[in-house]
Amino acid sequence: MHCKHCDYALWNLRDRICPECGNAFLPSEYEFVPNSIRFCCTECGQYYYGVDEKGHLVPTEFDCVRCGSPQRMDDMLVLPTEGVTEEQTRPDPMPWVDGTHVGRPFRAWYATLGMAIGRPRRLMRALPDHASVARAWWFALICNAVFLGIAMGPLLLLYLFSAGRAGGGAGLHSILFILFIAVCLTLAFVLSITIWGLVAHGLLRLTGPV
Repeated sequence: MHCKHCDYALWNLRDRICPECGNAFLPSEYEFVPNSIRFCCTECGQYYYGVDEKGHLVPTEFDCVRCGSPQRMDDMLVLPTEGVTEEQTRPDPMPWVDGTHVGRPFRAWYATLGMAIGRPRRLMRALPDHASVARAWWFALICNAVFLGIAMGPLLLLYLFSAGRAGGGAGLHSILFILFIAVCLTLAFVLSITIWGLVAHGLLRLTGPV
C-alpha cells in the first residue's frame, strides 16, 4: 500500500496522512489480495484479515473481540499478513503500466494483450487511477500497427511480387498507395478513439462514475 501521489509506503501508520507528501489516504481506497492483509485493532493490536474480493474486512465496522473497543477498518493499522511479502498483497498488476517490464516493451504489450483477451475484467480493475495517458496511446498505436501489418502485409508482398514481374515503376506506385492507406487508417483509428473517449467521458460526467 503506497501513496498514490508520491509512492511512499503507508504500512503501519496511525495517521491517515502520508508522511512524505501530506496527502490523505484511506485503506478502503486500495485493493489487496484476499487474506494477504491484517488490520490491527487500534487499542490492543488484535489481528483481523481482509477476506472479501478487495481484501477488505467484512464487516468494516465492529467491536474488537479482545478489548471490546469499536473499530472501523479505515482507522485500523494495516500490515501484510505474516509471511506475505508486500508484492504478494497486490492484485494482478497491469503489465503495460506496471514497472515489472521496464526495458521489455514487447513483453509488456503481449502480457497486457493476453489479459485483455482472457481476463478483461481483472485487467481493468488493475488499471491505476492515475495511469499515463501517453502510455495508453502508445499501446493503442502499437495494436494498430500490428493489425495493419497482419492485414496489409500479404497485400504488400503480393504487390512486390507482381511489380517484380511487371517492372519497378508499378511496384513503387503500389507501395506508396499501400503506405497512404496505412496512414489514413491510422489517422482514422486515432480520431475514432478520441471521439469514443470524449463521448464516454461526457457520459460519465453526466451520469456519475458507476
